[in-house]
Amino acid sequence: LDVASSRLFEPEGTAILEALVRLGGHGTLVLDHLKGFFSSEKAIEGDAMYALSQVQAVAALMPLLGAEDPTLQRQASELVLERLTDPFLDPTERLLFLTTLAEKRSDLVLRAVSGLIADNASDEAVADAVMFLDALPLEQRTAGQDLLVALLSREGLGSKARVAILKEISQLGASGSAELLQNLRRIETDPSALAFLDQLAS
Repeated sequence: LDVASSRLFEPEGTAILEALVRLGGHGTLVLDHLKGFFSSEKAIEGDAMYALSQVQAVAALMPLLGAEDPTLQRQASELVLERLTDPFLDPTERLLFLTTLAEKRSDLVLRAVSGLIADNASDEAVADAVMFLDALPLEQRTAGQDLLVALLSREGLGSKARVAILKEISQLGASGSAELLQNLRRIETDPSALAFLDQLAS
């Protein structure tokens, strides 16, 4: 832990944290280090070594999301949800965190996505976020579909985001999705979205 702390922003440091988590017994201490890592301002855009450290830090966090200790699990989940509310979160980290939730805490995906698709969210952020909704538990899939349909009515939504939303509706498989997509095909005006719906229908 001391070595990991001294080299926290290098691949060696986060690799040690990942190993410690997998060995077990140090979850709380590792989580404290990970909080320091993710809250830092040391991310350098385009820096390959930092990107590797970032991936390993998320890999260390993932088992904590499924920890048997409910307090540790809750704290790890809160860390992920808190990071996903950061408007300056880089796209790579956003995808990594969403992946961890989809794999370990699918019950929190709807909450995370709802926060990411705020009115001022970019098309890229919307497209990235909605593609994780098919990880939702069965009991949340209708709510996920409702969220996607409401999102389609947002003014100024671009083609990339519209296609991503329609694709997710088809993959989510909630009740009535086939009929819904047929109805959306009748009213959709975006050429890319129409092309996707036509492809789907064929």
